[in-house]
Amino acid sequence: MSDYGRIGDYIGPVAAKKLSAVDIDANSSNQHEFGGNDALRRLLGTGEDRRASQGHGIPTALMYLSDDDAPAVADLETTWYDARRNSPNRSAEWRLYYKDCEPIRMARPGDLMCFGMLRDNRLLIIIAQHDSTAEAQAKWLFGIDDEQEGAFRFHDNTERELDAFGAQIFEALGINVEVRDDTHLPEMIGRWGYRFPSNEEFAAFSQSSLTDVDPTHDDPDDVVIEYYDRSYLLFKLYERAVIQHDYDAAPFVSDGVIDVDSFTSFYTSVRNRRMSRAGKVLEIHIAHILDARGIEYEAQA
Repeated sequence: MSDYGRIGDYIGPVAAKKLSAVDIDANSSNQHEFGGNDALRRLLGTGEDRRASQGHGIPTALMYLSDDDAPAVADLETTWYDARRNSPNRSAEWRLYYKDCEPIRMARPGDLMCFGMLRDNRLLIIIAQHDSTAEAQAKWLFGIDDEQEGAFRFHDNTERELDAFGAQIFEALGINVEVRDDTHLPEMIGRWGYRFPSNEEFAAFSQSSLTDVDPTHDDPDDVVIEYYDRSYLLFKLYERAVIQHDYDAAPFVSDGVIDVDSFTSFYTSVRNRRMSRAGKVLEIHIAHILDARGIEYEAQA
């Protein structure tokens, strides 16, 4: 079993399609609705209507992902209803109605749209920019081949085990991924307390913890993936312990009042550490493999 579990531990099957002008272009459509074909009906069911206006809509997280900007996110309630509910002699016509929001306004024809139910019963709607890394990641994660314009198609990739790369994609989508193996946490705390070491020291520890990986003789592609996966696992495990320790030492809430400046500073340091770590650690792992094989190179060339 993966250290992060299966995709199905976090989200169910997804329905996906490539957006057309009729779906999203304000000049072509002002309906704020998507037709509920068989794929959506399999996800959302065909029982009673769930109308936001009546207080029992579907809690929905809607995200627009691109390579240029931070994700645009909106939390709203969508309405899932049979437009022919009052026409018993006609077959059902299910539709999903949504309110206007920033992720929808950013969407363009050709973008990939994915629907999936999270395990907390929220509907996740992801719109990924066409030909972006985000689109490629979503396709890889959910087992989607090249989608065509038209109806939603159903994809079930829930049995696939998550690795570090899948876990990072989930976290970019706002889905918290749990680490299931804390074997190395006591040793890391014993070495460093609750202060992060240098990237070089952390990478070296990650490498040494993989006693069955040989950077000199094993396939180098496999080695770098093993190193990166272990580094990400240990980073998440240690970061969680550090954050909990720092919060316990100086909580941001006292008598119901948030210390906004302290919280902002803390959040910024966590975010910057995450952003700067991954690429640098990958470089260190590659350098270690090259050194082990006696291959000359120039770093940062």
